[in-house]
Amino acid sequence: MNQVLIILLLATALLFGVAVLQGRHMEGLRASASLFLHMFPLLVVGFLVAGLLQAVLPEPAVAEWLGSASGWRGILVGYLAGAATLGGPWLVFPIGAALLKGGASVTTVATFATSWAIYGGTAPIYELAILGPRFMAAHLLASLLAPLAVGLLASALYHRL
Repeated sequence: MNQVLIILLLATALLFGVAVLQGRHMEGLRASASLFLHMFPLLVVGFLVAGLLQAVLPEPAVAEWLGSASGWRGILVGYLAGAATLGGPWLVFPIGAALLKGGASVTTVATFATSWAIYGGTAPIYELAILGPRFMAAHLLASLLAPLAVGLLASALYHRL
């Protein structure tokens, strides 16, 4: 059993204990079941996409296009792919794991994930609608280099940890 699972199980037991003491444990279990039923199909699709990517993308091609030797080209592909990816973390992180397993560099995958977090999905649409065009333009322009910086820094840290 890995450490993350142990920590999550302990936190769950603690929260359940507090809920029992408050007499709200059944409410918590119903909310958990509802969330599970809502998220389960998304998780299944995310893992299917990641597994199928591993199956259909030949490792030599992933390494050539997204590996360390691909240089800035691979980082740019990761940046653009992240910005174009629709879906939540249930899709993006399994894709990132599949890419890493297939030979993509840490820099490229970190750039992909960060680009998705800033530009991917519908975030810019909501940002425009809620915060307005001036804020959205300033935010997106200010964050243009963020995915690259995070990718490079994550790679440096990853290889030193």
